[in-house]
Amino acid sequence: MDLESTVRVMARVLFIDDDAEGRKVDGWLSLPPQGFSLIELEKRVIEHVLALTDGNISQAARYLCVPRHILVYRIDKHGISRGPGRSK
Repeated sequence: MDLESTVRVMARVLFIDDDAEGRKVDGWLSLPPQGFSLIELEKRVIEHVLALTDGNISQAARYLCVPRHILVYRIDKHGISRGPGRSK
């Protein structure tokens, strides 16, 4: 998947989307007028990237450009499951 496709997929997951014609607005992705929770945004990004990497935390951390221990902290903070057979 190329970068633009990845951004589009992530945009849909994160409640951020292009305008009706699929264009970026003001050089940035359009944001929903009602707003959204930054905490929920972080949780959904982590969940999506973990699904993308089949639950591999090291790969997910590399994908998100954060140290692994930071990702583990945030997974625990949000109560995200680490997958079958793994502790929460």
